[in-house]
Amino acid sequence: MPEIVTLYSAHLQPARGIWKHFAHLAMMTLTFLVLASLAVYYALGFQLNWQTHRIQQTGSLYINIRNNVPAQIFINGQLQSGNQPLTVSHVFPGQYALLVTADGYQSFERLVDVTANTVSAVHNLVLIKKNPQNIQVDASWVPLQPVTPDTRAVVRSSNELWIDNKFVTRTSQDITQVRFYVDNRHVIYQEAGALWLLDIENISTELLLSGIGDSVLPYNFENGGQILVYQVNGGITKAISLY
Repeated sequence: MPEIVTLYSAHLQPARGIWKHFAHLAMMTLTFLVLASLAVYYALGFQLNWQTHRIQQTGSLYINIRNNVPAQIFINGQLQSGNQPLTVSHVFPGQYALLVTADGYQSFERLVDVTANTVSAVHNLVLIKKNPQNIQVDASWVPLQPVTPDTRAVVRSSNELWIDNKFVTRTSQDITQVRFYVDNRHVIYQEAGALWLLDIENISTELLLSGIGDSVLPYNFENGGQILVYQVNGGITKAISLY
């Protein structure tokens, strides 16, 4: 009888080892499938939002500074690392405060909406100097008389600036001309013998030129908007560097 029990137990050992092997293999397979699924979801932009305790599909932010100014980029007050143009991936849907700063340049601020599975882009951002510098140009370089290329920027009641049929600002004296800058987020207007640069998103102004008289100033943009070339009262051609 004892021999029968011993024989029976010996025959059970291989069966138990096989089941243990199958259990280990099943656990590894399950772990692989879970990790693979998580990797696929992550690649598709899905992440756990710890604030809402929900899995959400994310989007991306893309910021491109057109004039390659070495700048600091903040999103909701957090400094972003990486080279320009900057792409920030896996951003949860919502509205974010974008701030771009650089020494000696006007800062750029904007609220950017991020949606799922979408790249929210700020293209061709131009940072303008706080104090544009005078530069020398060829005396034969005569700018054209400026014209407003479309009807997006108009002057009403002599001193009200409207963009896309929306009121933007009112000046103390008459506006003699207005036109868009090359980045389409600034307008340049002439008022009281001065030329002003207006950021239409932040409604902030920067003085470009003063003492130019009340007549309409002939000027033009060169080098992709880097240089503003102008003439005062038909005099010699002058220029300032905007960035």
